[in-house]
Amino acid sequence: MQDSKWSCAVIVAIILLVLFFMYGFQTSNNATDGITEEAKDACMLLCKTVNYSKAEGPCLSNDIAPGWVCDIAHNPRAEMDDWPENQCSAYVSGKAKHFVEVTPDCKFIRAN
Repeated sequence: MQDSKWSCAVIVAIILLVLFFMYGFQTSNNATDGITEEAKDACMLLCKTVNYSKAEGPCLSNDIAPGWVCDIAHNPRAEMDDWPENQCSAYVSGKAKHFVEVTPDCKFIRAN
């Protein structure tokens, strides 16, 4: 009888841990989705307000949102878009962990 109570407690604990981790990852992803939309909107707006031909390279902002940069890229992407000299310095250095890429005519490409 004692063993079955212990087994039941272990199963309940495992289920609670699984639910806790699932909820934690879901909350984390939702927070990231929110900042992605904020960064995407801010990057596209910045692109529309800046004359790209006068911008300093393909990086429009090293801090479009906390931890995010705003970068101009080709669509479809070209090999040169992956060169460090064609990326935002905050992203290359690791200061920013995420990026939003837009085309020179300010259309959204991707966010990561």
